[in-house]
Amino acid sequence: MKKLLSLALMAMMVMPLFAGSDPKNWDFSINENGECIVERSFDTDKDAAAALNAVKMGLNTQVFTFFLPLNEAESEQFYQIKKNTQTRYNPFAGMFQEYMEFKLKATYESGKVNVLITDLSLQKLYAGYGAKMDSQAFPGVITDYDNTLQTAATLKGKAKKEALEHAEDINGSLNSCQEELNIILNAIGAQL
Repeated sequence: MKKLLSLALMAMMVMPLFAGSDPKNWDFSINENGECIVERSFDTDKDAAAALNAVKMGLNTQVFTFFLPLNEAESEQFYQIKKNTQTRYNPFAGMFQEYMEFKLKATYESGKVNVLITDLSLQKLYAGYGAKMDSQAFPGVITDYDNTLQTAATLKGKAKKEALEHAEDINGSLNSCQEELNIILNAIGAQL
């Protein structure tokens, strides 16, 4: 009975470390060149011009912080996009915003539209008592997440809790980015 009570008390002490943490809902991977890319293909019965116009229409249903067409050829479109993924306001500490920036390339080839998302980066803006802007490419963000989890496994007490909170923040950022990319890709697919 005493052992059972000890286990229950330990579980109650450990659970707050994981309470509220979101599961890893992102599936960003790093290719052999050290780049993070997202690819999606859509079958369509439209011709090249109509299919690529549908991609543009799908993108136009979204609200972007920054949207710049870089190239709009007959069988290819290329965009630079910046999307707000999180905004938090605190009346005492200020404002915190996260943006995801990426390039989106859509190509048409024999009844299929291929969407390639590259150059993903996560930008964080803090404005409160001063201002600070950081930008990090996704491979660095993912490596930071993995390294933080590995480090947390070797720590104890407050240091472990802080490392796990940092990993949870990174995970939350990546989950938000994945969710926004899914919305964008689904909007494109809905138009095709």
